[in-house]
Amino acid sequence: GIRISQSDMEDLLMQTLDGEAPKVFTAAYKESRIVGCVKVERMSDSEAEIGMFAVDPAYQSRGLGTMLIDKAEDYSKKVLRARKCVMYVLDNRSDILEWYCGARGYERTGEKVPFPTDANVGTPKQTLQFERIEKAL
Repeated sequence: GIRISQSDMEDLLMQTLDGEAPKVFTAAYKESRIVGCVKVERMSDSEAEIGMFAVDPAYQSRGLGTMLIDKAEDYSKKVLRARKCVMYVLDNRSDILEWYCGARGYERTGEKVPFPTDANVGTPKQTLQFERIEKAL
């Protein structure tokens, strides 16, 4: 489904470019097409949130996702001086949770957050919620 509306994405990019928010948005390109992206945002003096992480299915399992997450964690640690990265992952995506908590070293916290049904991204066909995972840097 839709993760973000076009107008919300344009607003996010403008905030990032204008320096209005403590966040950075990175995209990977193949020619002039975006094939991957990730957003990093300072949540507190010690915590950065990694979100909006996506890789075009045609470019998955090629190391692009690993590179984007590596860059996001590195930015969180070196630039934001965060001691912890957090992510919110749909709790019904066991494959993704296994990747983050296995290969990437994140830990499941058990904290659940409801899916934002008012986020202008449509209505889910099933009840969704996010699980908070985190990694010490």
